[in-house]
Amino acid sequence: ASRIFVKREIGVLACLFYITAVFRLGAGYYVGLYGWYTAMSFLPLLCLGVYEIIVGDASKWIYGAAGFTLVLQTHILSAFLSCLMIAAACVIHYKTFFRKERLCKALKAAGLALLLNLWFIIPLVYMMVEPMNLQELSFRFTEFTVPLALLFKCFMEIGFFTMKEGAALHNVAPATIGPALTAANLILLLPFLWAGMKRSSSCARVRRTGVYLALWGSVSLFLMSRLMPWKAVAKIPVFASMLAYIQFPWRLFSFVLLFLCMSGAAGVWLLAQEYGQWKRIAYALIMLVSFLSAMYYLNGNNGEHVLLMQTELIDSGLCRMD
Repeated sequence: ASRIFVKREIGVLACLFYITAVFRLGAGYYVGLYGWYTAMSFLPLLCLGVYEIIVGDASKWIYGAAGFTLVLQTHILSAFLSCLMIAAACVIHYKTFFRKERLCKALKAAGLALLLNLWFIIPLVYMMVEPMNLQELSFRFTEFTVPLALLFKCFMEIGFFTMKEGAALHNVAPATIGPALTAANLILLLPFLWAGMKRSSSCARVRRTGVYLALWGSVSLFLMSRLMPWKAVAKIPVFASMLAYIQFPWRLFSFVLLFLCMSGAAGVWLLAQEYGQWKRIAYALIMLVSFLSAMYYLNGNNGEHVLLMQTELIDSGLCRMD
């Protein structure tokens, strides 16, 4: 974030949001998804590498190779989803990406990543073509989309975790953005900030970049929610098999956090610029809210889970899981 926005303060705020993200902490300390949790630690490095190759300083392509290698070695599905995100970014920024210099650097990054991981990729491909029963690894992807209300909830009592449609699941990470990160991103929509940005090209650039990253996060959020018609998409044979082995749409939450943490940090920074005399208080307040939010969600888990289904809300007293 510091490199993308060219503002160190935004980088620090984004790091704070990312470290205290409820979903990330829940995946690591509550559910024990250690591979995924570790991969999320390396996604920012991969994001930096992709940024440098596509629109930044292409000579820093090594960040992309290192980031992808670390993600692949910790969580294969995160690496696969990262490839889809990278492909989308290349298509969107085709005017800058499809230039000789950048394409050469991208090929260097891809080649180095391939060489570093050949010892792992070759056995993986070999096992994939073997006549093995891999059905245990596949899930009905369409049954695990997340209700929109669950993504923006602020209190544990209104459902704590993601679910299978129509049935309660134990030991699943809390699929919520959290109140602090939600509020920080909403700051980008405040109209009174626009007047101040007109006076400063630096603020205008930060806002444009923040809104752009928020759009990436919002699209990822839409794809994992029940608003996305995955059941219709799954009827297409080429997508049905791929979705089954991705297993859960809420795997996209790692990318939601990556983008929204950076855009939220931009929102807080812009607000602090508007009220310069309160800058330190604003930063301290957002840090406090982030930490308290994470502590509230994690410490509040007492074994009584509430499930928010597509059609009804099950009271915690009727859905006890010990």
